[in-house]
Amino acid sequence: MAADLKTLKSSEDELPTSLTIRENLERFFETLTLKKFPKLSYIIVTCSLFENVSEAGLMGLMAIYFQTLFNLEPSEITVALHLYNFLKYLAVVFGAVLADSYFGRVKMINIGQLIVFLGNTLLTVSSILRMDFPSRFVLVLSLFAKVIGPGFILPCLVPLAADQVGEQNTTYAEMKAFFVFYFAMLQVSEFFAKLFLPLVLEVSCFNLDSCYPLAFGISAIFSLIPLLVFYMVKNQCFNIRPHQPIIIQGLQCCMHALMMKIKNRKKEKRVHWLHHADDRYDVKFIEDIRCTIDVLFVPIPFYWSLCDQQYTSWTLQAARLNTEICTGFQIMPEQTQAFGPFLFLFFIPIFHFFIYDLLYPFKFLRTLLRRMVTGGFLIGLAFLMANNLELRIEFSYADLPASDKAYMYVFNGINSEVSIQIENHNVFIPPYGFSQLTVQLSEEASKFEAMISHDGKKIFSEFTAAQQTAMSFAVVGPEPIEFLRIGEGKYDVSKHAKGRVKLRIICVEKVYCKDMILRFYPKTWYIQRPIIAKINDVQQPVEMKMLSGVYEVYTDVDDLTHLANVVELGTGGVYNIMVFRTENKTTIKQFEITPSNEISVLWMLPQYSVLSVSMVLFRISALAFIYTETPDQMKSLAWSMCYMTLSTGNIITVIFGGSGKPSTSFLIFGLGMFLGMLLFIWSASTFKYTHKYPDRRSRKSILNVF
Repeated sequence: MAADLKTLKSSEDELPTSLTIRENLERFFETLTLKKFPKLSYIIVTCSLFENVSEAGLMGLMAIYFQTLFNLEPSEITVALHLYNFLKYLAVVFGAVLADSYFGRVKMINIGQLIVFLGNTLLTVSSILRMDFPSRFVLVLSLFAKVIGPGFILPCLVPLAADQVGEQNTTYAEMKAFFVFYFAMLQVSEFFAKLFLPLVLEVSCFNLDSCYPLAFGISAIFSLIPLLVFYMVKNQCFNIRPHQPIIIQGLQCCMHALMMKIKNRKKEKRVHWLHHADDRYDVKFIEDIRCTIDVLFVPIPFYWSLCDQQYTSWTLQAARLNTEICTGFQIMPEQTQAFGPFLFLFFIPIFHFFIYDLLYPFKFLRTLLRRMVTGGFLIGLAFLMANNLELRIEFSYADLPASDKAYMYVFNGINSEVSIQIENHNVFIPPYGFSQLTVQLSEEASKFEAMISHDGKKIFSEFTAAQQTAMSFAVVGPEPIEFLRIGEGKYDVSKHAKGRVKLRIICVEKVYCKDMILRFYPKTWYIQRPIIAKINDVQQPVEMKMLSGVYEVYTDVDDLTHLANVVELGTGGVYNIMVFRTENKTTIKQFEITPSNEISVLWMLPQYSVLSVSMVLFRISALAFIYTETPDQMKSLAWSMCYMTLSTGNIITVIFGGSGKPSTSFLIFGLGMFLGMLLFIWSASTFKYTHKYPDRRSRKSILNVF
């Protein structure tokens, strides 16, 4: 008897036994032949792929879009996008109720696809209108549509595809294989969306450096295709008809059971507190509610809050890194998001055809819940790795003035040393040199007098400095020497949101600075045409944003073109180029104001690798777990509640995402995930499996698994 019980405990709820390498390879190639599942399931998965290209591509661009056009801080962008995700996943609950109780999954998918297409179209229009009032109104309207549309689609699309598979007496292993295939295809679409859609931004349109209208328009086309395809095949789908309002009945059942439990707490005890409602509700219905509640309380929202951050905080982290992979080859910060799906696709066959079987004799990763727990701990580790990387990046942050200070950048444009005296500062600047001064301010704006000494001559100049601003000045010639302020307003020395080079060109020759043209010829293959800068006045600098690389700079003076110098501009750096004449020829000199990004973006690969392994372990297992352990009539509801945990996870990001420096946020999330997984284990300890499939044993406490 004891031996039988021991055998039962070791075999229940475990996944199939290990296979040989040859059997694994045969199983792998059989999966690639795509002969297992009904054709309709492939059509529905294809529609899901197009939806994912549209949504994943947009989410990859929105972080940089908001930072570039709205000048938001990284913490503000993280909060804004995760608040949008919170509302989107919250709408999924209402979509599930409507699907399960009134319209059915097919009709809800059609309605949702139409709304998503309209939302993407409106988003394209708003990006064309730019920042005026109609644009903001259309932007809000488009985001509202993109909240409602996915709310109708997400709780229905995956269960509908799985229903086509489950209609054919599918075993548990086959159903799990379908979810592996589904997730793999999603990652393929996500990989191409995040790799190629950012390239569209390199096109200039509507007076924009980055063509967001074109990128958003392509996304709208990708959302139109599944709308048309699904409309043509919707009548052929196996569709579970809508039932009575399940969520209302479920809430009424829970309330009645709770009241009866309080009323009868001294009279009788039940196996489960929901069984106190058996005087009014059917036992099977009570069991369905119990099973759904047990499934829904296992997932922990903290995991989803971290997964979604690869689209926001990790993209912004990539913009602070050197995105030049090797000499002459550079990627965009948004394209780093392709690391995730690429590595996910790489690890899926390795784990499902080899790793699980290799670890099977050691009783490790045998069950879905074990895999979910391991995946949760790994994503916490990934964010601790992101924290470590961010601490290294902080050394190259832009040096911005404090609240009671102002910075002065002074360029010496003459061929002799000058002395600058401001308050207690007295600095010497060599010929054609540069110096940075810091002045202390007692008020928001203060007046200062500068004394410039040159060859025994003194020049006095007054200027006004404001708190937390940077200004630039130049000593210009020829005689009489002048001390001029360069540009109007403050000098922005912060790094570009997308890791571009911020270049400022000043000319310090009063005679030769009229209609001077500089041509920057790149020595890299990914920049095709020269970049042209035209200088009209000494006090009006030319400001440009360009890709990093090595450039040969030619000047056009007196109808002659000659090479002035060769400059090397690093990713994310802020530079000044000073144009002057020596020995009857025009020369340029480069100054670095803010250091470039020195750390390679490839250092993100370790944290993306750990994140991808965690997704293989957690997301696929959670997908199969929720679908197989939930009653048929409550699948969309259970699916929506899964997205509800995603919504809750995004609220966690909204609360903690604005906590100062990015490194602090990464540390909080990493440690919080470890705590979340401990709660996960505690909540899973009371879960009991149902025998949903023939190759699964009857109920067993998960305590025996852990």
